[in-house]
Amino acid sequence: MHSLLTISLTLPGLSDPVSALIDLGATSNFLDLSLAMSPTFVLEPLDRLITLCLFDGKPATTGFIHESVNISISFADCSTQSLSLLVTKLHPSAPIVLGLPWL
Repeated sequence: MHSLLTISLTLPGLSDPVSALIDLGATSNFLDLSLAMSPTFVLEPLDRLITLCLFDGKPATTGFIHESVNISISFADCSTQSLSLLVTKLHPSAPIVLGLPWL
């Protein structure tokens, strides 16, 4: 049985906290496309397309990642951190994935 570690974050411009999955195997940080489309965020094009590969090494069916968002995230202890998140389709239960760069 696997246990998932999630934390609650506050993002600028959003009144409700957002759940984030901490993924020790993720090589980047990610933000769900539907959340990224909020007028609060500025989508920035990447210099090159990125293929998202899943844990089994196979490419995700969501296509290439071509945008990122730079945001300031607030944690429950009131600390903040500026992060760059790659924008892709994620599961609604975890619209943010914090991977190795965050750790």
